[in-house]
Amino acid sequence: MKPALWLGLLLLLAPVVARAEEAEQSLAQLLETANQAYDEKRWSDARDAYGKYLESIPDNLNARSDLGACLRELGELNLALEQFDRVLDQDPDHFAALYNKTLVLGLDLGRKSDAKPLLARLRKLQPRNPAVKALAKSLQGS
Repeated sequence: MKPALWLGLLLLLAPVVARAEEAEQSLAQLLETANQAYDEKRWSDARDAYGKYLESIPDNLNARSDLGACLRELGELNLALEQFDRVLDQDPDHFAALYNKTLVLGLDLGRKSDAKPLLARLRKLQPRNPAVKALAKSLQGS
């Protein structure tokens, strides 16, 4: 291809590439905003930011699991379970989704019989994790 054609092609593609880079940066900022709101326990803000982010990147399992955790904190337990299930459908060993689903089922909804198999999976994944041990103790005592 002649240099003039390359130059013309580059000139045509430059705005497209620039828009793609801007969109990627915007999504990264949106995820950062969601994570910061989550860390600050601003659950509604985090939920909204994760929701917007996931409209564009629906397969980010960590963001989806964090969305579920926000929904749990907001008392939207069935919606939280839906998010955890979507994560676990793609990655059955996703620790955060599995842990949080166990919390919702066993502690929030009192469905211990549904939580126990999940707890067994958590123990298998991370047998020495103190959070798993504390969850097991909570499920026995509640």
